[in-house]
Amino acid sequence: SAENDASAELAAAREKVEALRRRVAALEPFEDELRLARRHAKHLEAKLAEAEQAAVAADRKHEEDETLRERVRLLEEKNAQQEEELSSLRGLNALLLQQSPSSGDERALLEAAVCVRWQAQQWQTAECLR
Repeated sequence: SAENDASAELAAAREKVEALRRRVAALEPFEDELRLARRHAKHLEAKLAEAEQAAVAADRKHEEDETLRERVRLLEEKNAQQEEELSSLRGLNALLLQQSPSSGDERALLEAAVCVRWQAQQWQTAECLR
């Protein structure tokens, strides 16, 4: 009777093993599919990461472009002001030259003063660009 029980248990175990073998055999074709799907998922994740990095870089570039446009606008305003000042200084220079019976030395001094003022403004503009 113990032999019959052992024999029945052995037969049941063989049946379970056989059922598991059939199940494994049925699932094996999906193993390759799963491997391919995993590889494809990794590829898509890498593409997504690249796209996200590109989007961040594009945003940064856009912000930098906006900042540069603003700086250019401010410098153009400053340049226009300086052009007006230069024109005013030239007018003043011409007026001063007309009013005084200046010697060549005085005239050269006035021209140098206007030139120095203009160069100082140009230096300020260069500082703004940095």
